[in-house]
Amino acid sequence: MQVRPLRWGTDAQQAIVDLACAASMADAPRLVIVWERAGLQEALGILGPPLPTGLVVLDASKAVEHVVGWYPAELAQTSTRPDGFPVVTTE
Repeated sequence: MQVRPLRWGTDAQQAIVDLACAASMADAPRLVIVWERAGLQEALGILGPPLPTGLVVLDASKAVEHVVGWYPAELAQTSTRPDGFPVVTTE
């Protein structure tokens, strides 16, 4: 798994575009992407009431229909990485 720091605004939008481009160039039979919904809403600057925290899982396959799953979760910070970003777990 690869994770990079997320910066607000256009960086979040460009990261999504880059991920889509990389996925389209990889001739993989299946792609699974997971993101935290409330954090993405904030990073993209989407106005409105905050959404519940939880994980969204996109399972895209060439063989069958794409499936999106929603898994509500409360996140709790367990520590901090050396670069200052939080380490979280679900409760």
